[in-house]
Order: sequence, then structure tokens, then C-alpha cells
Amino acid sequence: VESYPYDPDRARGLLADAGYQDGLALSARVTPGPPVLSILYQKVAQDLAAIGVRLDIQFAQGPSWVQMWFSGDWKGADLLSSAWSNTTFMDAARGFETYSCLRPNPFFCEPGITKAIEAVSGEFDADVRLALLKDISKRMHDLAPVIYLFPTTNNLVYTSEITGLEFIGIRAQLESLRF
Repeated sequence: VESYPYDPDRARGLLADAGYQDGLALSARVTPGPPVLSILYQKVAQDLAAIGVRLDIQFAQGPSWVQMWFSGDWKGADLLSSAWSNTTFMDAARGFETYSCLRPNPFFCEPGITKAIEAVSGEFDADVRLALLKDISKRMHDLAPVIYLFPTTNNLVYTSEITGLEFIGIRAQLESLRF
């Protein structure tokens, strides 16, 4: 999946096409986290302001954010902070479920992609499943339900002393990183 090009002129044009030629105001509920997140949110607000989107950032402390996450009541917010990580499950399909109609009180729901997500969750043929995941990835990219900021990095430790463990698709890279 290709990265989105940085094109503020096109962004302004898309906003105008959608009826927001004078810009718009949005509010965001974000988790405070480490200080670098605060700087990151401010940079997002600055970049959005450059195309005519005014972003009011409101911090939600852990318990409050978790309550909003599970209830689906974002207290009037238009945007929310979220990390898309499949590490816990080691399965890309889980992230798609989170950003879909399959989630209780979804903050993003595109019914057309729900059936594809359900299909991949029940597919056991690895090649078919991979093709389905790639298709969903492309479709989610085109729908753009989120502002993708940066990829997360997960540190994995691999040793030949552990048997029966296979990281599909990255085994060769892991084996080349012997310490």
C-alpha cells in the first residue's frame, strides 16, 4: 500500500469539493501519554490549520479515554487518538475489526468492507487469507478512516533454542539478525 502523498493543495481542494471552502473546526480527544505525543498532536493541528482545518485538542486521561473507547461516547469529539497495533494478537485482521462496523458503537463504519473482514477472520488457507488481508488493507487505505502518523515498531527476539515458533513472512529477516 502506497503512502499518501503530501499535497496540501489537493487537501484544500477536497475540502472545498466537500463544501468546506472556508475550512472547518474539529475537536479531538487524545490520550496524553509521554510528552512527545503532545508535540505530535500539536504538529497535526498545525498541519491541519495550514489547509483550513482548526483542531481543538482535548486531553482525556486514561480511565476517561477507556470509558469513551468502550462506550463509543466521545463527548462530542470528531477525532480520537488510537494506536493501531496487532501485536497482542499477531493478526492484522484484529485491527481491521477495531476500525469497522464489527466494533460495538463503532466510530467508523463502512458496511461494504464488513463482509470482507468477516471472511478473512474465518479463512484458514494462508494464501487466500493473505490475499484477503491485502485487499482489505488497500480498501481501508482508500477509505482513509484515520490520519496515519507513523508506523509502530515491535521488537521481537528470536533464538534457535525456541522451537515450534514461526514468524510467517519475516523468518529470513529474523534469522539474518543472529546476535
